[in-house]
Amino acid sequence: MPTPAPHSEQQATRPLRERKLTGRMVLLCLIGFFGTIAAVNAFMIRAALSTSGGAEKISSYRAGLNFARDRDAAKAQKRLNWQVDIALPRIAGTQAAEHQGCASERHACAAKGPVEARVTNMNGQPVAGLDATLILIHPTDSRRDQYIAMVDKGDGTYSTEIDTTAGRWSIDLDLDRQGEQMFRSSSRVVLN
Repeated sequence: MPTPAPHSEQQATRPLRERKLTGRMVLLCLIGFFGTIAAVNAFMIRAALSTSGGAEKISSYRAGLNFARDRDAAKAQKRLNWQVDIALPRIAGTQAAEHQGCASERHACAAKGPVEARVTNMNGQPVAGLDATLILIHPTDSRRDQYIAMVDKGDGTYSTEIDTTAGRWSIDLDLDRQGEQMFRSSSRVVLN
């Protein structure tokens, strides 16, 4: 026969202490609840602002004006019939397929090194005397975009150096003469 524990009778006869809900307890619960909510919100806001550049929204009116301007510039560019060849840096010891350029990871375009652009007119003559800007556009974070001025070598060749991170990029080449955009070339590339 089991023997009862000596303290079990004392525990059974001791009354439980009754807790009263006081104004102080309600105040502490409310402060704790809303303090937790505020702390989580502060953390989430900080995380969101530090990881995303945010969407850049322009008005519909301005977007329409930009579209009309870009359409007119594309027509003028087509009339010029210029040819632009951009040579991106290659990784040493590799050879990319010339017809595909740097369109996928298997090609050997480097994220660091010299870039050259050769510009010729419809007759194959070099076009010199332009202000050339190479624009590296990151697809998801506009804070990583880079605007790099290119040096005119005088023979229709423009050069610069890039030093960026590996990944997918859009590359724009803007050619201006006296502040007027003459030509824009856009490509999507993968830099390794």
